[in-house]
Amino acid sequence: MNKNMYLIKTLSIMLCLIGFVSLINSCYLIKSVDYTNQTSAMLDNNAISNQDSLSTISELDSLNNLLEIKNIQIDSLNNLLSEYFFIVDSLRQEIEITYSKVLINDTFEIPTSYTFAGVDIDLTNDRIRTRLINIFESEVKKAHQFIPRSGIYFDLMDSILVKHNIHPDIKYLAVAESNLNYMAYSQASAAGIWQFMPTTAKGYNIKIDSYLDERRNIFKSTEAAAKYLLNAHSHLKSKDINDWLLTLASYNTGVGNVLRVAREQKGKDFFSLIMRFDETNNYVWRAIATKIIFEYEEEIFEKKFDRLPPLLETAKLVDLELKGFYDLSEWASAYGTTAGRIWELNPWIKLSQRRVGKYSKINHLIIPAGKYEILVPVESKPDSALVASIEKKFLVKNSSPFLLPGQTIKHKVKKGDTLIGLAKKYSVKVNDIKTWNNLKGNTIYIGQTLLLQGKDVSSGKYIVQSGDTLAQIALKLGVSQKHLMNKNNLQTIKRNDITIVLIKPGQILEY
Repeated sequence: MNKNMYLIKTLSIMLCLIGFVSLINSCYLIKSVDYTNQTSAMLDNNAISNQDSLSTISELDSLNNLLEIKNIQIDSLNNLLSEYFFIVDSLRQEIEITYSKVLINDTFEIPTSYTFAGVDIDLTNDRIRTRLINIFESEVKKAHQFIPRSGIYFDLMDSILVKHNIHPDIKYLAVAESNLNYMAYSQASAAGIWQFMPTTAKGYNIKIDSYLDERRNIFKSTEAAAKYLLNAHSHLKSKDINDWLLTLASYNTGVGNVLRVAREQKGKDFFSLIMRFDETNNYVWRAIATKIIFEYEEEIFEKKFDRLPPLLETAKLVDLELKGFYDLSEWASAYGTTAGRIWELNPWIKLSQRRVGKYSKINHLIIPAGKYEILVPVESKPDSALVASIEKKFLVKNSSPFLLPGQTIKHKVKKGDTLIGLAKKYSVKVNDIKTWNNLKGNTIYIGQTLLLQGKDVSSGKYIVQSGDTLAQIALKLGVSQKHLMNKNNLQTIKRNDITIVLIKPGQILEY
């Protein structure tokens, strides 16, 4: 409450200052205009009387000097006003942020002893207590974000951790890593709620490619985190280090670095060691501070935050198998929902884009061959017959990325690539690749970029209507004009330097 009053008082003072400076600025501006008018009048008089007396010239110089000084003062005041407006905006934002959170009880004190993941922590130790308080004061400001999200994930995390005989306190590491934001992405390329690095994730069978990033799959990433932590704890234990806080430290810095520090400093527990990087220490402290925030939520905030509903109360898992690359939009519709809702519930599926025209791109929800568990809204009502029909199509083998009609992609030639191999991979003809890339022979080079166009796997027909233009038809069908022209050998004529594609009502176009 004291902070809010301070911010409001500061804002009031700044607004008064802005009013005062604006008043002065107006006075200077009026004076400047007055000087300008005087100068103009004198110049006009001089022009009429054609008198160039020394006194008149001297007076003109004085007025010009005064005018220049006043203009400088006005510029300075305008700069000052800009700075004040910036401060006011910052204060308003801070007040809005402050009021968006529940006020923190200033009388709350961290307990003198605490237990985390079976490790007893002596909080009467000044060094330990001071460090924890500093971290706590930082984390508590973000509680309005991560506490509501905990309702979505904590039950799920607890069930997976308990299954692996891991202490449920370990879930607070995920809060420390990402604030339970599944879209979290670090500068070091760590992603998802558990902030897996790409190389570590792939070591635990988490797929990362052009279509998927399963680090954002809460089921797979929590399983992978549990397995990593179990492996790390087992390895540390084999070196006579049985401390779950050091296991958490290894999640950030690696088991090898923890063992190196323990060996160099002759210690075997978190509180007797100084990690090489302060960031490693902070992750452990943040996990501890987060547990305290959850445990003493009512005492800290004088109320409890509302939780978002558990994930499996708002969505259900559906098994899906594909033998190739397919767009899920039609499948989502058959399930009584939308592609956007499927993407929202399954953020590990990336959006695939194809270019239409020079600037526009169309998004598709494409996933490659494999067996998946897809979350769909719990209230969705599928059309069983239509779902079965679509899923039957998904079982048709397709060994190449699913490129739609008119879709063009770039392929960077790698070691071992050949035109024949690329033609098979993308279900196109060698001659087509050569035509698209103006290749005279069959030689391609490592690092060379080739343009490739997807095979027309869903060819259809369109009857031209009166008033249709090729641009309108292409937009309606979701293909490019060039694709339609090539597919149908359309002729063009030029009129007044404008190229016109010849089509007529009743004509059948393939696409």
